[in-house]
Amino acid sequence: MTGHIQVASVPLRNEPDGEELNYPYLFEEIDRLGYGGFVGCEYIPRGRTLDGVDWFRSFARS
Repeated sequence: MTGHIQVASVPLRNEPDGEELNYPYLFEEIDRLGYGGFVGCEYIPRGRTLDGVDWFRSFARS
């Protein structure tokens, strides 16, 4: 059982919104598989910290 998933971009460890992985697909697969645990982010923002969380808006649920 997986209790925690941690993400960052590959290879630069910036916001998980590009580079080598397709994050929209990855997050859809996590949902499709019924994962109910936490998804954490440990990345180095490209710019200001608050600007660095904008990538998440498209994935947030109301």
